[in-house]
Amino acid sequence: MRDWSRVEIEGSSYYTLELDFSEDEIEYNFDGYYFNSNIATYEYEIVSANQFRVEGSDEIYTVEFNDDRTMMTIKPALTSSGYSEYWFHH
Repeated sequence: MRDWSRVEIEGSSYYTLELDFSEDEIEYNFDGYYFNSNIATYEYEIVSANQFRVEGSDEIYTVEFNDDRTMMTIKPALTSSGYSEYWFHH
């Protein structure tokens, strides 16, 4: 099941990145036209109602949702070095 995703565009190609949550793991997947792959699997623990920590890291990630919970923001970004990242639930 695809929990959260976003479409990335590179040149004339596009692909989907996915975050799939289970009770204690987050799977980060690549879904392309010809190729699908698991990029990483993170074991995590909930720190508070809107925060979690990934095993092996001291970083605390904060999760915020829009009003209808169709968009999630993770600060700092979990899958890149960015300040934040956006994921969408369909």
